[in-house]
Amino acid sequence: MSARKKPLNAEEVTKPQALTVDFRESADGMAIIARQTNGGAGRFLLLWLIGWTVGCVFLVGLVSDNPSIGNLAFAVPFWAAWLAVSVILIWTFFGTETLLIRHDKVLFLRKAIMQLTTREVSVTDVTGIRSCRSRHQENDEYLWGIEVATVGRPIRFGFLYRNVCGS
Repeated sequence: MSARKKPLNAEEVTKPQALTVDFRESADGMAIIARQTNGGAGRFLLLWLIGWTVGCVFLVGLVSDNPSIGNLAFAVPFWAAWLAVSVILIWTFFGTETLLIRHDKVLFLRKAIMQLTTREVSVTDVTGIRSCRSRHQENDEYLWGIEVATVGRPIRFGFLYRNVCGS
């Protein structure tokens, strides 16, 4: 006799608040999609950028009214910082990495509103897939992800804060 397991009630199932990795299967392969997580840092940077934008608009008015080399030299670092934080925010809120494994090739895609990086490797050039540790630490912890070992340079994908692969 086989023991049948009792189905779980809706109250017994605990769902995570937000998943950062999606798995999708189709007839021609499998996709692993990792979304960036921003926590509170993204919201803080967004609020900071709003105030910084006001200052940058003021500097545009100052430079257009009095176009001197001193005013321009003062304003350019502020505009560059505004641009750098804007790029970081776009990656934080909209950044995704996709590892698409098909029967004939492996694709790595990086997007943030638009396509940033694409790398295609023939499946004959893949020598293995394994979990790997990042080369750097965040908050005194190494990040864990997936490494597709190839004949050439490996594809490193989806680094997370905990070792979810069990290695």
